[in-house]
Amino acid sequence: TNLNLAYVTVGDNLGYQVEVVDKANRRVPYQQVRWKLQEIVSGSTTPVITLGTSESSLVGLAYWNFNTAIKAGRYKLVAELVGNT
Repeated sequence: TNLNLAYVTVGDNLGYQVEVVDKANRRVPYQQVRWKLQEIVSGSTTPVITLGTSESSLVGLAYWNFNTAIKAGRYKLVAELVGNT
């Protein structure tokens, strides 16, 4: 599986991974991460789609298996801690 690609093709199998770190830049395990997607359209606001949540691993890495079977376009993928919304 490819990780954190900037450009994908519909039907690609890929994942995204983020580090969950504290203020001292240490990885933090077992934190809930919410994944969101928003299409980027010039001059308009599009709805944010919540894709789901995943939990950071023992070593503080959270992973999302991304389904690329969506409408072609430009998108912004966001990962945020569930407790920080």
